[in-house]
Amino acid sequence: MRLVLESFAKLNLFLEVLGRREDGYHELSTVMQTVDLADEVVVEEGDGVRVECDDPDVPGGEGNIAHRAALLLREEMRVREGCRILIRKRIPVEAGLGGGSGNAAAALAGLARLWRLDVPQGRLAEIGARIGSDVPFFLYGGTRLCSGRGEVVRPFAPIPASTRFLVVTPAVRLPTSFVYKEFATKALTSGRPSSNLKPAPESDPESGLPGLFNRLEDAVLPAFPSVRETKGRMERVCPAGVRMSGSGPTLFGLLPPAGVEDGALLDRFRDCRFAALARPTSCGYRFLPPLRTGQSTEGGGRNGN
Repeated sequence: MRLVLESFAKLNLFLEVLGRREDGYHELSTVMQTVDLADEVVVEEGDGVRVECDDPDVPGGEGNIAHRAALLLREEMRVREGCRILIRKRIPVEAGLGGGSGNAAAALAGLARLWRLDVPQGRLAEIGARIGSDVPFFLYGGTRLCSGRGEVVRPFAPIPASTRFLVVTPAVRLPTSFVYKEFATKALTSGRPSSNLKPAPESDPESGLPGLFNRLEDAVLPAFPSVRETKGRMERVCPAGVRMSGSGPTLFGLLPPAGVEDGALLDRFRDCRFAALARPTSCGYRFLPPLRTGQSTEGGGRNGN
């Protein structure tokens, strides 16, 4: 059997860092939204566990998060069969879009079907949380309020399906660990009072979205002029707001219903690593046809097995 899935990207509509945890991670409050920028994940029968990726910047084999996902699912469910996973990357890496975590979630969902496992979505999310903080979110997808280190996922009011985002990744690369270290240094020396914290998002009645906010911009924008300059350019065409996704450097903005023609708009950002238009999705992954009769194509918010 060979299964093909789309693995969607995410945007952090709201992200607050509430403090440092005893386990070394940061306590977060974030609203995440999956969007229709997607990698392709293929799972098929094979010997052992093999993972290959067409992007030279993404490790294959044991260095890939999807490999860890497959090994853990195999161990937890006592599976004897093997698998081969092929990842075709379209989502920029080290960009704050969650591509790797989304790949791991799609791999878990695909392998659960490939191996004919009767495993609830919640159990897959528990396994996913042991692999990466954002993996449980991608197993549900849509609009979700996440807390803890990101692994505690709760429903949140979905944003309008008509919402359009401009998504731009500047050329600079920002590893997540570097951004959080930079943030910790600035937070400890800034004297920022705790009353400035925003533990919960406030809704914007006009857009139907939570108020766009990302605390990690405090660390990234002063240190990286290219991100700051790109944000300024985007604000000219996205007057409703531009924010960084996750630990960056990707920025996203809300596009008005009418404005610059799509092609001309993207041409303005040809100097950046990535630029695209995106719409929200209601799922974190999607099985692509052909499918057996009666199977759903969407994952996230329902049992994708």
